[in-house]
Amino acid sequence: MVEWSDEWYQCCDCGKSIRTQADCYHWQPYYHMFNECEPVCFDCISENAGLQETLLKDFIIKGNEIDIDKDSVNFRLLQINDFELEDHGFKVLNQDHYENGFHPGQDDDPKTILKNLDVSFLESNQFLFKQSEQSQFYMKFDLYSKPIN
Repeated sequence: MVEWSDEWYQCCDCGKSIRTQADCYHWQPYYHMFNECEPVCFDCISENAGLQETLLKDFIIKGNEIDIDKDSVNFRLLQINDFELEDHGFKVLNQDHYENGFHPGQDDDPKTILKNLDVSFLESNQFLFKQSEQSQFYMKFDLYSKPIN
């Protein structure tokens, strides 16, 4: 097997190697890029509450800052399997996973989901979308919310 140096980073915290290029369809990144240039592996993030809070800030959608009518929401999908959002005050809003993919009926869209929320609830909470499953032809995700302090 051939490996290339541009497919790997080094964790800025522990120094371990981190794969940055997919090698199969179900590959998921096991790091987060802080400050656009500092890769940190999820092992280090899971041990550091400050890094966890900083990571969440990169993915949070503040409901009181959204203008749904202009479709200006920039969505990022949190892809950490072992990251418990409940430990950070978030609660999942959907009972069944949202799905998006190639199969009929897998057409859930984060913008549409937020547009369908009650305006007062939207304005008083912050939101985060977290991927719950990925396959070759679809993905499942969940919507979490937390009241704005």
